[in-house]
This record gives sequence, structure tokens and C-alpha cells, in this order.
Amino acid sequence: MPKPQYNDRKEALSGLELEKALFDASERVAKQMFSGLLPERGLDLSIDLWELENLLLPILNAVVNEIRIFDESKAEDFSFELKRRRNSIPHDLVNMLIECFKDAYRDGVEVEYSSAKLVSIRFLKGVGNLSAVKKEFSNRVYELFRHLLGK
Repeated sequence: MPKPQYNDRKEALSGLELEKALFDASERVAKQMFSGLLPERGLDLSIDLWELENLLLPILNAVVNEIRIFDESKAEDFSFELKRRRNSIPHDLVNMLIECFKDAYRDGVEVEYSSAKLVSIRFLKGVGNLSAVKKEFSNRVYELFRHLLGK
């Protein structure tokens, strides 16, 4: 009986493409969430979860389409998980962002939940090395996306 033949190179390339798509999406999400935090705007950040959900939708749809190019089944799995967790993903992202800020600035971060869909983050001290916090947040988003794929 002949052995089934596998194209290891093709599988490796599709795996790399998948990782690249997830990484690029995590970078875009981090950029979007950090766009509201500019030194000239002061040390306060308000996040409206409705608005965040609307801003994330094109990014998440784009990553599904990127994955679909090389692996239809993984794209469908990812799309299913995104739809299933549509309401919880913005909350998860905001909680991860708050964790990253608290890790970096310790007691210098004050969080207030003004309503169920509005979160205010206030920095009591100066905000330094924001790029490191953004990188850490991006890595956490990447891990969330990998988790959604079951990897």
C-alpha cells in the first residue's frame, strides 16, 4: 500500500502565512487602541466599547480574508470563534490593555467604569516608554488570536 504524500513545504508556508496574518492583525489592533493615547491629549483615555467593536470589525474581517487565501478551514474556524465571542472580545482587549498599563505603571493607573460600555483610564504619573507597553499588548492580542484558532 503506498504511503500518502504530504507537501511539508506547503504546510510550513501556510503555517507561516497564518502566523503572519495573526501577527499583522494584532499589530493593527494595538495601533488602533493606542491611537487614542497621545501625549498632547493628556493623561486620560476613554474607551467606548461600542466604538471599539466597530473599529475592530474591519481588522478582524481582513484577517479572516487573509487566512482564507491559504487555508479555508482555518478561516472558517477563526470566523466562527470571532462571531461566537463578538461581544466579549472588546472587553477582553480592554482588560488586556489595562493589565499591560498596570504592569508598566503599577499604582499610577486609575480605572473607572463609567458605564457598562465606557471605560476611563487615567494616568496619575507621566507615561513613559509607551512603545514597550504597546509591544506587550500586541503580543497578548496575538496570543488571544492564536487561542481563538485553537493553537
